[in-house]
Amino acid sequence: MEVDRWQREGVLVENIKKEFRKLPEDMRGDSLSHETYRPFLEEARTYLSPEDQQVENWIDVDPEAKFESFELLRMVLMGTGPNPIQNLWVAFGFCVCQSEHEEGVLGGTFLRLLNHSVRGAVKCTFDKFWRAHHAGQLISLMDSYNLKINPRVKRFWSSPEERKFSVWYLKQFLAINEPAKLDELRFQSVRLDYGFDNCRELEDICTLMEIYKRLLLVVDPLKLHQACIEGRLFEFANPYHEMKPE
Repeated sequence: MEVDRWQREGVLVENIKKEFRKLPEDMRGDSLSHETYRPFLEEARTYLSPEDQQVENWIDVDPEAKFESFELLRMVLMGTGPNPIQNLWVAFGFCVCQSEHEEGVLGGTFLRLLNHSVRGAVKCTFDKFWRAHHAGQLISLMDSYNLKINPRVKRFWSSPEERKFSVWYLKQFLAINEPAKLDELRFQSVRLDYGFDNCRELEDICTLMEIYKRLLLVVDPLKLHQACIEGRLFEFANPYHEMKPE
């Protein structure tokens, strides 16, 4: 696969961006029309450095942490937050939230941090924000502005290792709720770690998805991850669901 080759050669992000730029604007994953989208994009540009403001397309903003931060800024200015289908949902810790309310609270914190026109804004500069994200220092940044953060989000941000746990991508896959997405490269660990590789039919995948959805309503994702790496998923899940081993 082309994507596999890009990953091996270390040019995955660069080539994804190139392919993205080839798409018509109405196919770039944004539900807003071009006319509605443009004002927020232009407003977001004003937060960039003079040099970065010269970049023609927002997809060209590098490094990746700056690109992700710019996307989050654009959403904040639009009054919305990352959708699970976007990798930003994992990158900025929305994946560890246990409810839409918690996601909204986290989004509100980013709103105060990045949108300089809202009430209670702390007016962090975009340059300061993306550099903190790039360096894994978002907690220190939030603390410097006395912004309170959910303890689970803090733990996620403070641990580079935890941010890579496949359970967060499992949550993302389940939230997207499209079985076909399992074939995407970002969900390879989900397929291998959580038994989807053993599914023979689409119905099997859907059944396993429902099991994990119900399970994650009542268990700590980190405990599920621990059971996964210890090879005892069936034993862990069995008390919560009727499951029969093959």
